[in-house]
Amino acid sequence: MKTMKNMKQSRFILFVLSFLVMSIGNVYAQNVTVTGTVLDSAGEPVIGANVKVAGKSSVGTITDFEGNFSLSVPADTKKLEISYIGMLSQEAVIKPGTPVKVILKEDTEELDEVVVIGYGTVKKRDLTGSMTSIKQADIVAVPTTNALESLQGKVAGLDMTKSSGQTGSGLSFSIRGNRSLNASNAPLIIVDGVPYGTDIDINPNVIESMEILKDASSTAIYGSRGANGVILITTKKGAVGKTKVSYNGYYSVNSVAAYPDRMNLSEWADFKREAYRADGQWASPEDDAKIFGSAYDAVKSNQNVDWVDMLMQTGSQMSHSVNISNGTEKTTFNLAFEYMSEDGLVKMDNMDRYNATLSLSHKLTDNLKLNANVVYTYLDQNIRRDPFNRSIYYSPYGDVYNEDGSINVLPFNDGQTISPIAEEVPGAYKNNRLTSHLVGNVGATWNIIKDLTLTSTFGFDKKDIRTGHFADTYTLDGAGNYSLADATNHSDVNWSWENTLAYSFTLGKHNLSLMAGNALYKNVAEEYKGAGHNLISSTMLFYNLGGLQDSQQISSSYVQTTMASFFGRINYKFNEKYLMTVTLRQDGSSVLAKDHQWGFFPSVALAWRMNEENFLKNVEQLSNLKLRLSYGISGNSAVSAYQTQGGLGKTMYAYLINNTENGAYGYYPALTPNYNLGWEKTATANIGIDFGFFNNRISGSLDIYQQKTSDLLMQKKVPSSTGYSIAWDNVGKTENKGVELVINTQNFNQKDFSWNTDYTFTLNREKITELADGTDRDISNGWFVGHAIKTHYGLEKMGIWQLDEAEEAAKYGEKPGRIKIKDQNKDGSIDNDSDRVILGSETPDFVMGLNNTFKYKNFDLRVFMYWRQGQMLHSEANGYGSYRIQGDPGIKVNYWTPENPTNEFPRPEKSYSDSSKLNALGYVDGSYLKIKEITLGYQLPKSWIGKIHASNIRVYCSLKNFFTFSHLDNYDPERGGSLSYPMTKQAVFGINVDF
Repeated sequence: MKTMKNMKQSRFILFVLSFLVMSIGNVYAQNVTVTGTVLDSAGEPVIGANVKVAGKSSVGTITDFEGNFSLSVPADTKKLEISYIGMLSQEAVIKPGTPVKVILKEDTEELDEVVVIGYGTVKKRDLTGSMTSIKQADIVAVPTTNALESLQGKVAGLDMTKSSGQTGSGLSFSIRGNRSLNASNAPLIIVDGVPYGTDIDINPNVIESMEILKDASSTAIYGSRGANGVILITTKKGAVGKTKVSYNGYYSVNSVAAYPDRMNLSEWADFKREAYRADGQWASPEDDAKIFGSAYDAVKSNQNVDWVDMLMQTGSQMSHSVNISNGTEKTTFNLAFEYMSEDGLVKMDNMDRYNATLSLSHKLTDNLKLNANVVYTYLDQNIRRDPFNRSIYYSPYGDVYNEDGSINVLPFNDGQTISPIAEEVPGAYKNNRLTSHLVGNVGATWNIIKDLTLTSTFGFDKKDIRTGHFADTYTLDGAGNYSLADATNHSDVNWSWENTLAYSFTLGKHNLSLMAGNALYKNVAEEYKGAGHNLISSTMLFYNLGGLQDSQQISSSYVQTTMASFFGRINYKFNEKYLMTVTLRQDGSSVLAKDHQWGFFPSVALAWRMNEENFLKNVEQLSNLKLRLSYGISGNSAVSAYQTQGGLGKTMYAYLINNTENGAYGYYPALTPNYNLGWEKTATANIGIDFGFFNNRISGSLDIYQQKTSDLLMQKKVPSSTGYSIAWDNVGKTENKGVELVINTQNFNQKDFSWNTDYTFTLNREKITELADGTDRDISNGWFVGHAIKTHYGLEKMGIWQLDEAEEAAKYGEKPGRIKIKDQNKDGSIDNDSDRVILGSETPDFVMGLNNTFKYKNFDLRVFMYWRQGQMLHSEANGYGSYRIQGDPGIKVNYWTPENPTNEFPRPEKSYSDSSKLNALGYVDGSYLKIKEITLGYQLPKSWIGKIHASNIRVYCSLKNFFTFSHLDNYDPERGGSLSYPMTKQAVFGINVDF
């Protein structure tokens, strides 16, 4: 609290000093003193608005905490210019002796909004491609550890799910479906012009905007790297005016969103009895001792233990972020710091993140500007080995603790079964990852002559990861056999050098912009690893691998890739109605074969601003109507380096010396070389329409697209007679086509009440159209021509054979209580070759997002819903692998018995072992509708906060992921079917403060 108080006092002193300096600078030229007040549309004072003499940026001041200003100006001054971020700038006429009163209106002119595109910016009205822009207010509306999460449901064409509830877990996402079978489908992420990989770890509060580029017209400028879509992230920059300080902080309480019930001891006992009864080995409780063995006493005394509950704890998340920005006519800066901490649902699953961001711009001369952007992240993460895959299937009894209160690592007293909480013994386990990530660029922009600009930017990305792992003998990893330790140091260094020359001019109704550039990229990855067993002392953890006594292993690797690019773009506009964009790019990639490294990627886009035509110009209800057409080709070279050169596999051989068997490592040809491996190419056609009605109170866009990908980078099997097993080749084709709809409405917009709705709809149909060697299926990989890439192929469950179907069941070698499988070819038998069919796909039929924002006076309410329809899961939560039919512990289900003839799960049966039929249990409709977020905020009145020299204070609380509606009980389908690290729900409490 004392620190916060001191910060506020310092802020006030800085404000006073800057105000005095600006005032003193004007004294010497004083002729007339102009006073006035700047208010917003609600009549509230605008604090820190810039007031200057029109046309003379050096003569100005800022408004105080009451919105007032006083400015000394030359006697001949006629007008003042007043501006404030997020509001429309205005000019005010000076009337001698009369105070100036200005009411600034919010900048709601969406079409004049400037958005970021590849190597430049453009007004939204002049866009010819398909893209979505998400601004800072939406990015930080709800706290997230990963800023990309704020895009879920807000971007048509983007399919995104969270991978798990583990601390620091990533996101799974794609733009307009999946194209590649073996190569990456991840979009390219660029932060301030620097390629950032496929995920981000920066402070969400420093992001000014995110632009998602989707069609070929938008992405072709990135050539081979843009085939899967591009996400451009722009961080905050400094601005001329007063120093601005902001603080954003929150604390959340995290708990399990949903998780299947486990059988307690008495339920498991009944389950096991039924399994043995079905086999004729149990008839009454007198047989209990025979079937339960060492568990008999626990069953008799009902010594119940829920091992999952023993693991779980209430998690939490906390973040503190401070942002400082300022600037003069020559130099501007933005500086931000963040500390984020998260504790997971289990002990030893936690992380701390430290982030610093600096953006600096300096005008060296009138036509030469230098800039630098740096983002540094340090991450300290403890990662626990997944304990859920044991705790769910452990017998629900045992001695959890010793008499002295310490953890009993062998709770079943069998000398071999390790406790799922054994890692929590002090000093027994540590898996720590330290990540140091430095990303940034330095550049210069030279306005050579009017409208001719040269920009040169050097980007760098250095990421160092140290992973250290130690597990004592009696842990899940040690398994009672030995202790083990390993340490890995991994380093990635990427650099880029990009140069662009841009020229634009206007001649009458013609406007032409030209841009040409080249770029060089290089990546070097190094890794060093040591591992072994039986550490001399557990106190060494992974810091002294020389103390390992057995199975010592040392490995290392080095990978280098390079790319060179040449690109250009032409933007032409005629009469503010007709737009054309032509993009050309040529890339050369070192990962491809020598004579096939270069690829050419062109695109063209046309747009027609129809509402500017005379026959529509006078239609008052029509605010915007633009038709867009685009076609282009992008590439993909996302395979590992050296694949064209082939590779060796390592194996151990045994040989005899003096009748003693010895082992040695040998190498064999594993990957055949391919000297013709070239580019995977995607051709995309897009037709879109942007619309706006009633002064844009209803606005949006509709896009229809088709993508055809050919020459897939794919691993295919080769005959064993060649001496190899697999080879990379350009074979196969895929196709994606879909519809994207965005609708934004201002339902009410009154002084004290407003209600806005944002709606997105995504429908994508992906399919494989060709596989290697003309085959229509690759069952081992789950690939089928005419179907989606991630397809489920298996036996189809019809239900459970009932008592009145005993005769029919017998024809298939079954009996009542067993799984009834559909006989697809009606041949009177069930087998994997002829009765497996395509059951569904992980790809949803459609995805929808609905966001409603309400504001009443100082209150705001946000409700966000997310709907993912039509996906199929092969779900462990629905019995896949978790229904232990032979009587072992697992999840609690409604299973068949003669007394309970259900159709859900088969009768437990001790001797049953047909895994292919049991697998059919797990296929389930994974559709879900979520009320993903509910946020209630309150903005403190300016009359209150002015006393502490703040311009804005907002407090809020959020419920995240609290409400899910699906066909699955006690499970969040977004998790994808796994029972490891369940999804969390969060109750968040936060505050935003601006000075």
